[in-house]
Amino acid sequence: MKNTPSLLLASATLMLSVLPQAGAATSAPPPGTVREQLQVRSAHGKVLVRVKLENQGAQPVYVPAAIAGSGTLTGPLFGIVDLADGTSLLYVGKMVKRGPLGPDDFIRLAPHAVRHNTIDITSDYAFKDGTHRYRLSHEGSYLNKLENVEAALPAPAASAEFTHTAP
Repeated sequence: MKNTPSLLLASATLMLSVLPQAGAATSAPPPGTVREQLQVRSAHGKVLVRVKLENQGAQPVYVPAAIAGSGTLTGPLFGIVDLADGTSLLYVGKMVKRGPLGPDDFIRLAPHAVRHNTIDITSDYAFKDGTHRYRLSHEGSYLNKLENVEAALPAPAASAEFTHTAP
């Protein structure tokens, strides 16, 4: 049984060489095809989130209109944490009661295209009085096919740190 480690290594190598071929049979782009970047600007009492969505794949994808095309929030889209004490800010903005997402809730993003959107979140979160440092984060998703709304793929989480002074 001196050759047991060599046999295990050969078996593992064979299994790994088969796995990519099995995954290559699907036509769907791998997760991470959509890249999201966030920038937060706090000035003159406003907190503006600039979103950049980039389709890095060769096929069109569909991104949620809530992040890609709306200038206002209708639900707690972002997580915001006070970096000094680790507490999460409460979402206090408008909440729209709605059914499941449908095709009209997505925007087409062509291959290799970039889309920018700015969202004013000033009155949507309970920012603390005074000057505080925050981290805003968002866990995005996208669709390969508009017909498969329930099959959303995750986009890598994006975050940005910013300082805001509230009265």
